[in-house]
Amino acid sequence: MHRSRNYWRNLALFTLVVTLLAFVGMTVGLAYSRALVLVHPTRHHTKRTPAMVGLVGWETVTFYAPDGVRLEGWFVPPQAEHRAVIVFVHGLATNRAHWLDEAALLARHGYGALLFDLRNHGASEGTLTTFGYFEVEDVRGAIEYLSARRCGLATDCVDGTFDGCGDCFARGCADRQSARGHCPECLREYRR
Repeated sequence: MHRSRNYWRNLALFTLVVTLLAFVGMTVGLAYSRALVLVHPTRHHTKRTPAMVGLVGWETVTFYAPDGVRLEGWFVPPQAEHRAVIVFVHGLATNRAHWLDEAALLARHGYGALLFDLRNHGASEGTLTTFGYFEVEDVRGAIEYLSARRCGLATDCVDGTFDGCGDCFARGCADRQSARGHCPECLREYRR
């Protein structure tokens, strides 16, 4: 049977449209599944404790972000009254134990530390990760917790690889004092 030219043209057009729709559907589906992984990362509960890196006098603490999310962390008091406490903000899909070695290093120099799990990480509450948009409230909660304990807050922050955490810390401190984000390489001066 002989097919008309319109038939072959319509068949080619139909095939092209189906192929394009399948490609768009797969692209949207892949983007959606990757986005879900980013905003709902797998929770990793810590297997390490401050005692495992030689820290003494530490305690497990619970405090709340101003928006009501319960956060859990470790507080290591400074060795002397005049020493500051450094807030450690971990990266995406990690937890407060990520900065334990750096906290131990700074504790040997008299600094205190507050290592806590951001919302939707570790033992803290929350179901959504927003790359700093809501996590700034977590940092504000940490600062309020330290203020209630009458601890001095260092104006420098050791931040992680979590996109937006340096900015998150700076915005969390903006209404109280200045803050600067630093990379772990800046700790070299303390390693002597």
